[in-house]
Amino acid sequence: MKRGQVNLLSNSSLAAAGATQFADQAAWQAHLDRLGITTRTEAGLAVIQDPLTIATEGAQWGSIHAHGFLHDAVVLSDDAGQFDIGLHALCWATLPKVPCA
Repeated sequence: MKRGQVNLLSNSSLAAAGATQFADQAAWQAHLDRLGITTRTEAGLAVIQDPLTIATEGAQWGSIHAHGFLHDAVVLSDDAGQFDIGLHALCWATLPKVPCA
């Protein structure tokens, strides 16, 4: 989230909240509402730039880590920023171009 598009105020608000657990989606949404993190609807805004999505994905990764799952897992990607989490490895596959018939 530090490298993502969550604005500085939202990011610091989340950090100040510390480790928190939520019983359900409604409790999570209420927490985000208190922090002022909502879905933005500006034209041209990509889903990966939505503060609500970024915060939720960060919370999901935090939960996976806190429960001890996937500690030794490695995320393999082509250096796309949204996959730069946990242990990270890079890979590029080069395929020959085949003309369409």
